[in-house]
Amino acid sequence: MLVALAGERPYAHGMLVGRAGLSPVMVGRSAELGRLRGLLGASPTPVVALVAGEPGIGKTRLVQELVDAVPSDTVVLAGQADPGTVGRPMELFLDSLRHADVAAHGELAEVVHDPARPADDRVRAAVDLVRVVIGDHLGLVVFEDLHWADSESLAVFERLAEPDAGRLVVVGTYRPEGLSRRHPASELLPRLERRHSVTHLHLGRLTAAEVSVFLAAVFDEDPSFRAVDAIHQRTGGNPFFLEELVGRAGDLSADSLASAPLPWTVAEIVRAQLDGLDPEVRAIVAAASVLGRRVAFDVLAAATGTDERALIERLRAAVDSGLLVEVDQDVFGRVELAGAAPAQAAAHRQPVGRRAG
Repeated sequence: MLVALAGERPYAHGMLVGRAGLSPVMVGRSAELGRLRGLLGASPTPVVALVAGEPGIGKTRLVQELVDAVPSDTVVLAGQADPGTVGRPMELFLDSLRHADVAAHGELAEVVHDPARPADDRVRAAVDLVRVVIGDHLGLVVFEDLHWADSESLAVFERLAEPDAGRLVVVGTYRPEGLSRRHPASELLPRLERRHSVTHLHLGRLTAAEVSVFLAAVFDEDPSFRAVDAIHQRTGGNPFFLEELVGRAGDLSADSLASAPLPWTVAEIVRAQLDGLDPEVRAIVAAASVLGRRVAFDVLAAATGTDERALIERLRAAVDSGLLVEVDQDVFGRVELAGAAPAQAAAHRQPVGRRAG
């Protein structure tokens, strides 16, 4: 074959390999994995799946579990964008080729790699290259972090969804809060859903029961109810936060983790989320943090001097970012500080509506 077959880990950066704190089994995503696996070989034409979720929610782990589950003769191309990718044409697509031997298709590869060529020519060559590399096999093409992707790679992603692209499963992951209005992906995603049948998965936070399963898998023993409740509240059920806390536990037991300091990496990811928000939204999040673990809509409005309509919009953005949760009707709190009960964790992805009365 011309590229790595399934099972050879096509990711360029060896993601998740040997990471401390990682559960040996994926927790809380069996339904989503089942839906993705159901797409494999289900159609003679391309099928598209989009996986959305906040940072650390487990999008990469889910995709890697899919890669590990595909038939052995599946051809896998997987690339991952980074924050600097958006300004580098074709960078995400080229990353997906790092484990591919395209020497037999030198003319197409030359066009794809040539930044002096017109963008349309490079996009057409990229799609043709995928077609010939896949051949008669089932293909899985994964573009991670579409919110950081360059416009040319996004064009390739869209073209691969067309009926003539072959037996493909095309998967993209993204952070909803990372899609600014000016980013090309903000127009691409709704356009894909208008033109094609798209499987769209939104990953939520883990429930307390799922946190218990995670801790049992890592520590090889059932954790106490107290430990589960405390760790679920401290991490809000975010898998990355869990992994970071457990990964730095050393010889600590699950019970001891309930009071162990949160790792600096958790603060960094929260800071990155804040940095990506508009200043007006950051001000609302900051005010909610200062005002306490539970703050009412009216109190936020009075404290920030924000009118009702503007506050609803800013709260919606804060909730979508995963930094605030509507813990009760018209009552908000910081997820990663106050934690979230199972129902609240599910609710934090729901649109913020207007209060009764």
